[in-house]
Formats: sequence, C-alpha cells, structure tokens
Amino acid sequence: MSKRFIWIVTIFMGLAMASLIMVQAYWIRNAIIVKEKQFDQLIYRSMIDITNAVEKLEIEKISARLSRPMFMDTITVIPPAPPNIPPQGNRPDNPDSVKKKELKEWLKNRREFIDRIIASQYYASPQIESRITADELENIIRQILSELEIDIPFEYAVIRWNNDTAYRSDSYNPSANAYPYRVQLFPNETYAHPNYLYLYFPEKEDFLYQSLGYLAIASLILSLAILFSFAITVFIMFRQKKLSEIRNDFISNMTHELKTPISTISLASQMLGDKSIPVEVKNIAQISKIISEECRRLGSQVEKVLQTSVFDKGNLKLRLNEVDMHEIIAGAVDNFS
Repeated sequence: MSKRFIWIVTIFMGLAMASLIMVQAYWIRNAIIVKEKQFDQLIYRSMIDITNAVEKLEIEKISARLSRPMFMDTITVIPPAPPNIPPQGNRPDNPDSVKKKELKEWLKNRREFIDRIIASQYYASPQIESRITADELENIIRQILSELEIDIPFEYAVIRWNNDTAYRSDSYNPSANAYPYRVQLFPNETYAHPNYLYLYFPEKEDFLYQSLGYLAIASLILSLAILFSFAITVFIMFRQKKLSEIRNDFISNMTHELKTPISTISLASQMLGDKSIPVEVKNIAQISKIISEECRRLGSQVEKVLQTSVFDKGNLKLRLNEVDMHEIIAGAVDNFS
C-alpha cells in the first residue's frame, strides 16, 4: 500500500467523519429549535391562563364585596305600615306607596353603585396594587406553570403603561440575557391604562437540553466513538506503513549481511579444496577460524530474522551487556583481510 493511497483514504474518511458530525450537530440543533418553539407556545398558553386567572380572582373579589349586607340594609330600612294608620287609597302617605318608593330608591342606588364600580374599572384606571397583590400574582403564576409541568425557576415583573415597575421578583433583572415573555393584564379593559406582565426563565436553555433526554446523549456518545475509531484507524494505518518500511529496510540490510558470511565461507572452502595450493601454504588453522567466525555471524543474522516475529507481537525485550569494542573491531579487520 503506497503512502499516497493511505493519504487519499485518510482524507476521504476525514471528510466522511466531519460530514457525519455536522449532520449530528444539525439534528441536535433542529431538535433544540423544535423544543424551544414548543416551550414558547406552552408559555404563551400559560400567560393567557394567567391573565384569565387574574381576572377571575378580581371578579371573585368584587362578588365578595357585592355579597356583603349593604343592599340588605337598604331593603330593611323600608318601614312597615303603622298599625294605627288606616289605608287611605293612593295617598302619598300610604304604606304601600312608601314601600314602592323605597324600593325604587333602592334599585336606583344599586344601579348607581354598579355604575360606580364599572366607572372605577374602566375610566378611573385604578392602580394594579389595588386589584391584585404580588403574592396572589406569584401564586397564580406558580400554579399555572405547575399544571403545565414547567418546574423551573422563573422571574417576573409587572410594568405599568409608563414603564414604572409595580411588582418584581427578587432576582428580576431586565438586562439579563434572557428572552422575556410579555402579556397584558386585564386585556379586555378598553379605557384603562394597560399593565404588562413580564416573565422569563433563567434556566431555560438547561431545561431545553435536558428535555432532549437520552437521544442527545446517545448521539453525542456515538459521534465521539466514531471520532475515536477514526483516529485509531488512521494511527494504525500509518503505524503499519512505518513498520512495513522498517521491515523492508531490515530485509534489504539482512540480505546484504547474509551474503557477506556466505561469500567468506565459500572462499574459505574453495581455498581448502584447491589442490594447486600446497597444504603447508593453505594455513588451515586460519581458514577454519574464519569459517567458524562466519558461521557464528550467520547464526546471529538468522537469530535477528527470528526476532522480527517477536518484535511484531510486542514481546521484544532487550538485554544490555558489556562488550569489548577492540575485539569487535579486530574481528572486522580480520574478516576484511
């Protein structure tokens, strides 16, 4: 396998890996966007429920005030007919006439009272503090969010039409990096000055990421596993390429090293077999020493070849020993001589 081919495969695998990670990131981003839109819709729905609950609470307060015995007192002030005054037709002092007159007066007073309530609600524009308290509003918000299973911290504020703050939570920060949701309180009032409820969630992003659940975690783990596998594969490819080059260099060097003792042994054997050279000139002792040394050298080279398999398995252990460099040099000189 050529080095160029390995680089081509590596680049192709890298592009495929990058594309896969981008697809995973795009999917997670789209999932977060969808979750955020669902969350926004849920919050807008809760805001409408909050305004309805606030209006319902005010109606209950007005009904409670109207149910007090203020009208009963008006009714009971109608005096009964005096026992010592006989009925005299339709005279003004007739008890029946007095009762009808008192009843008309009571109805008139009741209508004026209701008109005053309507006028106070629609024309006089009462302050928001006189209509609902901060504790009541916070309890309503908490209850509505709990019914919609939104159990995360929230901050709120009630801002008047002139940007004055009526109510605010302890940690409400208008300059915080959070998207505030806004709704008008008492939206059905035409002539009253509007009051707006602002609501935001500091831990909104964490809530959205947690809502993805195990799918996002599994996707992230899968992407990391594929990335790790890609890195390991590339590392192994280049390592095998390097080992292959080392093995080829070793074989080339070993071939040369094996040829040298074989050539020396061949020359020595030819000298011993050459009948044209007298026996006393052949120096048999020196020739035998050369053959012995070359055989030992040849065995050492063969041992190195066998050790390559141990090196591939990763079980190679080196043993350090002291050697005499003068002896090694003298042996090399004798071989060349």
